[in-house]
Parts: sequence; structure tokens; C-alpha cells
Amino acid sequence: MKKLLTTICIGLFLLGSNSFVFAIEESATDQQNQKNISEQTAPAPDFGPYMRSMQRKIKSNWNPPSAKTSNKVVLLYSLDRKGNVKKCSVLKSSGLKKTDEAAKDALYKSAPFGNLPAEYKGKSVDVQFTFDYNVFGASTQDRI
Repeated sequence: MKKLLTTICIGLFLLGSNSFVFAIEESATDQQNQKNISEQTAPAPDFGPYMRSMQRKIKSNWNPPSAKTSNKVVLLYSLDRKGNVKKCSVLKSSGLKKTDEAAKDALYKSAPFGNLPAEYKGKSVDVQFTFDYNVFGASTQDRI
């Protein structure tokens, strides 16, 4: 049986100096796993509260460098059952090393995130976390 790969996209948008807006989306990425999920009788685990908690922790530790343009960084990382970051990579770079490093620093300063939901039986979960840094009045630099 293939490992379930759950991808969680969490957008973090900076609007002005201190206000934030968030969006959460969950999706299974493997078609076979989606079929296996639909055939299971147990309900899927609710990752919502876990992801919101993780999002708050990362937000509190994210200090992007000052910029005149909007940027986006996408991190891809794995969490073990205890919420420890096992591996992390920049899936999509902002094009600015300091901004990419600020995103990774926020992740590592925030971990561990606590045990994965008890209903989830996998050994780890892969997370895709998107940092959108939007500067009011600036043009968006789509470097991705």
C-alpha cells in the first residue's frame, strides 16, 4: 500500500505593516491514495486544528526582510508523528535568498508542532507552506 501524501497549502499574506490574512487548503495528491481513502470506512482525520496551530506558530516567528516588491516562497517539508521537521526544501524560491531563508528560519524556530492527529495512521505527513509577502502599492514580482 502506498504512503498517503497529504499536501497542505497555507498562504500567509502580509498586508501593510501588521495585518495578516490566511487561507488553508487540503488535498491528497496521489489518485490511487484518493481511491483508497474513499474505500476506507473510518472518517479522514481532521487536520484543520493542527494546521491552524502550526500556522499561528510559524506566523509569530516569520520576520521577512524589508522589501519594496511582493514576493512568494513555497516550502515543502515533512513532519514525523511527533511534529518534528524531518526535511525541508524550498519548492519555489522568491528569487531573494534572504526572503527564502526567513521562511525556513520561521519554520525551524516554530517546530516541533506537537503530535499529528491520533486518527492519522501514517508515519509522517508532507506539508507545502506558502509565504506570500504582499507590499501595498508595489507591483507583484512573479519570480516563481
